[in-house]
Amino acid sequence: MYKSTAYKLSRVELKNIAQLGTTEKGAEGLAKDIEQMVDKVSDLYLKLNKEAETLRRLNAAGEKYVDQAKEVANQFEKSVKELGMNPNDFSELSRQKSAVSKLVNVIEGKGYKVLKKTGTL
Repeated sequence: MYKSTAYKLSRVELKNIAQLGTTEKGAEGLAKDIEQMVDKVSDLYLKLNKEAETLRRLNAAGEKYVDQAKEVANQFEKSVKELGMNPNDFSELSRQKSAVSKLVNVIEGKGYKVLKKTGTL
């Protein structure tokens, strides 16, 4: 009976040793995969932050441009009215206001929303 018990213990020990080797390789493989993913995510995070900074600068430049463009339009309207003409008769003014309005929509509707969604605002 002692031999049978010793044999069973040997089998259990051999099985445990085999499992140790399997879990060792699994742990090493997972650690490698995680390290690679961490490197990839870190690179993407750095790239995202760099691109987000560019977008923030573009948004800010767009806002300044909108202010300047509105001032140009206001000055034009004022000058035209002083001459006794209707500013709405000038298609250039309508096109300029339309373009500025589209720029505002892009800045507010997309530019800042993307930064908020990505947590980079």
